[in-house]
Amino acid sequence: TWDAFDPYTNLNAAATILRECWARKPGSWLDAAGCYHHPAGGQPAARYRAIVRGHLAKISPAPRISAPAAEAPRSVAALTPDPGFVWTEPGR
Repeated sequence: TWDAFDPYTNLNAAATILRECWARKPGSWLDAAGCYHHPAGGQPAARYRAIVRGHLAKISPAPRISAPAAEAPRSVAALTPDPGFVWTEPGR
């Protein structure tokens, strides 16, 4: 079906999957990204987390540490990133 090519459908599906991954192991968006890429975990998820971590280091070479969020956000999608956005991973 053509719904598979609809960006809003895809963003909604991605947000749902990320939310479920976050719920499995809250506290790390890198772990959620690994789960999104390979829900069974293992080496494929670890490899993807390393790739994401490397890309994040390029866009934010001096991350600030902040306390982890208590729960997943209620909405995920944004059309443009906030210019003050800084990715953080506590305890890493």
